[in-house]
Amino acid sequence: MSRVPAGLSYLTIYNPTLRLTQPSDDEDAEEQAHILFYTARERAVSRDRMLRQVGLAKALVSFSQMFNAEDPCDTVHSQSKRMIMVSPEPNYWIHACIDLAKTPRPATVRGKGKGKDKPSTSKPDAISYDYHDASVHDIAIREHILRGYEHFKLLHGPFESILATLGHEALELQLERFWTVWAWRWDIEQDCQFAALLGEPLHPLSRVATPLLDRYSSAISDDLCVFALKPPYVIPSSKFSTSRYPRLLPHYVMSRIPPPTVPAEADADASKVATSTSGAAAGQEDGKSSEASRATSPSSFLAMPSMNLSMDMRGLKWNWPGYLTFGKVPRTSSLPTSPSGTPAKLPPSDTDQHTTTDDSVDAKQHAIEGLKPDPVGVDTESLLEAISSQNVHTPSTREGSPASAHVPQSQIEEIASFETEEIPEFVQDENTTLSVDLSDTASNVSDDHVVEGSTRPSTPMDPQRAASTETILQEALPPFLSTRVHLSDATDAFQTQRKRVWHLTKDAITVVMIVNDDDTAEPPCTAEQAVTLISAIHGAFVEAEMKEGADAIIPTATKILQPQDRHIIRTGEYTLSPEPGFSSNSEHLFYEKEMLTSDADVLEVFSRGQNPQHWHVAKRGLGTDSDGHSVEGEIYLEVARKESTLTDVDNALATVLRKYIDTS
Repeated sequence: MSRVPAGLSYLTIYNPTLRLTQPSDDEDAEEQAHILFYTARERAVSRDRMLRQVGLAKALVSFSQMFNAEDPCDTVHSQSKRMIMVSPEPNYWIHACIDLAKTPRPATVRGKGKGKDKPSTSKPDAISYDYHDASVHDIAIREHILRGYEHFKLLHGPFESILATLGHEALELQLERFWTVWAWRWDIEQDCQFAALLGEPLHPLSRVATPLLDRYSSAISDDLCVFALKPPYVIPSSKFSTSRYPRLLPHYVMSRIPPPTVPAEADADASKVATSTSGAAAGQEDGKSSEASRATSPSSFLAMPSMNLSMDMRGLKWNWPGYLTFGKVPRTSSLPTSPSGTPAKLPPSDTDQHTTTDDSVDAKQHAIEGLKPDPVGVDTESLLEAISSQNVHTPSTREGSPASAHVPQSQIEEIASFETEEIPEFVQDENTTLSVDLSDTASNVSDDHVVEGSTRPSTPMDPQRAASTETILQEALPPFLSTRVHLSDATDAFQTQRKRVWHLTKDAITVVMIVNDDDTAEPPCTAEQAVTLISAIHGAFVEAEMKEGADAIIPTATKILQPQDRHIIRTGEYTLSPEPGFSSNSEHLFYEKEMLTSDADVLEVFSRGQNPQHWHVAKRGLGTDSDGHSVEGEIYLEVARKESTLTDVDNALATVLRKYIDTS
């Protein structure tokens, strides 16, 4: 039978302390004034039903507060539903009712009479379902609702702030516009991922990029908060990690990064493929058979042209360029083709005619000469100069070289004048690396990546050439993009300030800067400085990857073939995982996370499933570092080997923790 997935039944936001602006004797009107937002799967819901649903949620919270005012009821389980109550702000509640996943049972037929020979009087029973309680996890649903609230607060601000500044109607309007779209796009089983429950993914090499971000932000302004993104990873600075900014902010900035531009060559190739495909479709409409169209139209596999399998491969001319023949005449050559594509007629050979005139011999010799490739001119001096050990060489413009045939006379004179200039001493040194910074501020960031002994060129440049070079650099630099957000105050989480977020993207790395929102619409730094920082981060990543690749141990065939263990580590508001995305969503991990959250005395949880027989481990505390300080955090490990024992799982957990502490 088909399985019906879990889905949202209704979602409401209410505040039981709200009152009517004008007193009224209608009790239902007073109860309705508490409701700020309501949406349900049934598009039209009566007021009585809506009030009963909200009244039940308020009654459950009030009843639980009688026993524990600090920890009221937030979850109610039933056979077919799950009720979640979340209070993101004082007196404000977000209440969601979710229908569990269910599977219809096979229909049974029950007769009215005692005998079995009366099928006409029998009818099937009402459809019954088997509900899957493990299809929904309370901790994941609650975290997803809180992420939705943080997204709303990022765009509009807290509920109470909107109510105090704009009024009741404005709050209802903003809630309607945001939460209606959010609720109807919510996929309960797909959006509630275990990795998203823990935090935003941290870049594995962020330890080498964080000092660069700190040095960059301090060089520009002490109030500037900077972090970087390399989707799906976050590269935070020290100031951003210690701030109280919502962890949804990096995810929100990622959603606003423009997609990479497609090169013009790719667009041309796509247009060629589209044109050829449309031509093949037109040929099919003209009445050609499917086999013929497959033989004449381009193949859909990687846009490869179709090949005529009936051609004679021995007489096929591959049309190699002249410089790939290496100056040798092919032993066998095919007939030259005319512009129309048909083979040209050669003069008759000796086997066809017994008498040969001088004209026919000359024509035959001329045809043979036409088949020979053109001689390739090799500039010996340029070749020796290219393979020499010198790192710096001047361009050659000697007469007869292939490059000089296409160079204008003005450029030749300019290059000749450049050759007569004196070459600086630092260029002649083979062991010296040229390092040019784009700005004085950004040079402080990339000091660690400049080779000692490097100097700047002191040769003055032509002002006209310098202006053209600067114009080219300005055109190549990506622009800054900005957006306004509401971020929480450092002293009060329910008070927000208007901030402006500037971000610039280049080479799949985005630099994000958070500044105060004022009238000046200028970024805190130039695009050259941001690009220099991105280049420094990229270079640090390449250097760290090369070092880790050199120290890596080659795995054995047994380790490659056996299932690999998966783990994810939570440190503060971020997560670390060896794979780009921790894809495990086992119900054991959700239960273990809930146990660690609900009971502070639980430090480790080991569990094993039945089908499949995977081990799952959750541990609070990551051990101690070299200085003897305890490392805070959580680790979740999944071992997929059936033959593993409890001792093997514990050893695997210790190995992962030891490696993390050594590299952190």
